[in-house]
Amino acid sequence: MAAVWRNPLAFERSLSATYEPQQADEGRAKRKPRHRRTSSGSSDDSAAAEELPLAQRSPVAMGVVVATSLYCGAKAGIQGYQHLRRHNLRSLVRHVAPVLDQMGVRYFADFGTLLGMYREKDIIFYDNDADFVVLDPDWDGLLQGLRRRLPRSCRAFFVAPSEDRSIKWIRVMTGVGIMDLYGGFTSPQSSAAAEPRSSSPTERLAGAAAPDPAAAAAGPASVLGPMLCIPQGHGDLCDVPASLVFPLGTMKFRGTPVSVPGDVPGVLRYRYGDTFMVPRYMDKGRDCVEQGKLYARLLAALGKAGLRV
Repeated sequence: MAAVWRNPLAFERSLSATYEPQQADEGRAKRKPRHRRTSSGSSDDSAAAEELPLAQRSPVAMGVVVATSLYCGAKAGIQGYQHLRRHNLRSLVRHVAPVLDQMGVRYFADFGTLLGMYREKDIIFYDNDADFVVLDPDWDGLLQGLRRRLPRSCRAFFVAPSEDRSIKWIRVMTGVGIMDLYGGFTSPQSSAAAEPRSSSPTERLAGAAAPDPAAAAAGPASVLGPMLCIPQGHGDLCDVPASLVFPLGTMKFRGTPVSVPGDVPGVLRYRYGDTFMVPRYMDKGRDCVEQGKLYARLLAALGKAGLRV
């Protein structure tokens, strides 16, 4: 001990040798371990990367997830809207048909509504409105009668598709459901809205036969006979042979009697072709004017993407 005190430098070195190993061990324990490379050559950095949010690890994958979520959400929302609209359209058919019967108005279901009643025994799921044709209507009296007799939830008003106010019909709405009541006339002259009619045999075959017997005799369309004119601003594309409509018949729609053409399959075949029993989204049949409208083209494009509105 005396030797230690005689040599202080030696004493200090002995203390350093005693405590340095312990301090070094503690320092190594406190230091963050380095990632070791595995035998396959990958690094432990991959484990740390997996803890990062998906958006940081792979922006493309995150974009796919977001796009898929938005698509599924939009599709679910559209289907909910379609169920509500179909419910409203059923309600309109079941309310308007008895009211027209009470008023003594002659009418029949037509277009997509007739197609759904015959083919699916219901409103077509993707149909956006209901369609009746009223024969030789008294428009003002019809509108007032509908407003008096329909439930308060239904609104009835005139619709004119263009500046030509002579072409009009009545629209009834409830919720998101729309029903259009078009006028049906045995000849253009009996309508206050006489539209330009097709004159050539080719045009008549593509649309409808001319009601003039002399003009009808000019081509094969003469076999169609007199036409029932249904003005919508589309020329004669919405007309139908009167022989397919009269005498009128009746079909039950969810328990409610609804007036229909006498030859339902004949009318549907005339409007939509021989394959009318095959569902086709946004198919307007002969009415190429409606088929070519912007909204119809947009809906058809969405339908191809799986979003049928």
